[in-house]
Amino acid sequence: MTNKTVHVHFIDGLRAIAVLSVVVYHLNSNLLPCGYAGVDIFFVISGFVVSYSISSYAEAGWGAGKFMNFISFLNFVLFFYFRRLVRIMPVLVVCLIATFLVATLLVPDAWLSHTNTDTGLFAFFGLSNFILYRDANNYFSPLAEFNPFTHTWSLAVEEQFYVAFPIFFFLWIKNYRSASFAILIVLAAESFAYNLYFNIHDQNQAFYMIWCRFWELGIGVLLFQYLTIRNRDGNSLGSIGIVSRIFVEIGFVVMIVGLFSVNTIKLPIPSSAVSVLGASAIRLIALSQIEISRLWNLLR
Repeated sequence: MTNKTVHVHFIDGLRAIAVLSVVVYHLNSNLLPCGYAGVDIFFVISGFVVSYSISSYAEAGWGAGKFMNFISFLNFVLFFYFRRLVRIMPVLVVCLIATFLVATLLVPDAWLSHTNTDTGLFAFFGLSNFILYRDANNYFSPLAEFNPFTHTWSLAVEEQFYVAFPIFFFLWIKNYRSASFAILIVLAAESFAYNLYFNIHDQNQAFYMIWCRFWELGIGVLLFQYLTIRNRDGNSLGSIGIVSRIFVEIGFVVMIVGLFSVNTIKLPIPSSAVSVLGASAIRLIALSQIEISRLWNLLR
């Protein structure tokens, strides 16, 4: 089996915008009032990239068609989690240990830091978002600002998404593509509805919990599936030309509007939804069209 790491290079610019927007927001929120929505953009990217990389790696490791025809569900789950662990855990463990050491030396044991240890420990298991929610630790509160592990909540959401991912994506690679696509649409729509509901009744839950964030990662997966189906049906995305370039520019403008849209948290509308729309429905489609076409030619 070829041990090949897939780098989705056409997402690099979009990934940089997502990361920088969050950094700028934390440095000075007045400069980018909705910069925290960079996390929403990153969730879309993650859903898209994990779908792309698993499909691409499958072709490289097993050869065209063989992976989809013969792999069992158990083997696929083991394959998927092995890939995720190898990619995430070494860096995560080093980062958490280093943060624990620095926090022990520099952060005093006080009211604003009493949840730090629990958050860090649960981050090892991808559950730090539950601790942050349990302690009513609003992302915009002083408790979060003084907790060096607060940033792990988004990785925890991704790791929890990976629990469900092999189920509907196994259907996809086994060519039950309509079923996979339909299940994911239902789950994403339900998650969006949860987000709307809990934004009114429990904003911390709307912000931190996987069932309120699933829709953003799900949109990334749905985009990959849509583009692959379109190529399979003979619609060459690489031939759009001037239209795709227009989509990139429109997507960029829509995304930037989302990042500047409001100066208070309003999830998922307008900040998250606008940014996700710009990053996914327009920009990702345009940027990825040629690459998806190439991948489909390898896998079919």
